[in-house]
Amino acid sequence: MMRLPWFDYRAPRTLSEAARILAGEGPNAALIAGGTDLLPNMKRRQRAPKVLVSLRRIPELKRNGAVLGAGITLTEIVRKPELPRGLRQAAAQVATVHLRNMGT
Repeated sequence: MMRLPWFDYRAPRTLSEAARILAGEGPNAALIAGGTDLLPNMKRRQRAPKVLVSLRRIPELKRNGAVLGAGITLTEIVRKPELPRGLRQAAAQVATVHLRNMGT
């Protein structure tokens, strides 16, 4: 697989700091949390942001959320009424029923 292109990495500690960075960098910036989608796309040169703005150190984004274990399937997410409706609806749209029963 190809290597990642060079980029500047910023790790703001507040939402307002992240917003300032995004406003200053404009379309050259991309938000990153886990990177499971963005980083492979960057390796394949499908995305080429010059600046990555990490969301991992912003405490406000860790409140009022749901924690899902690595082994929960997409079907289990769909069937958990205590999870946000939008998350359940999104999980229901992924692939086929068979793959949702397997996919985590």
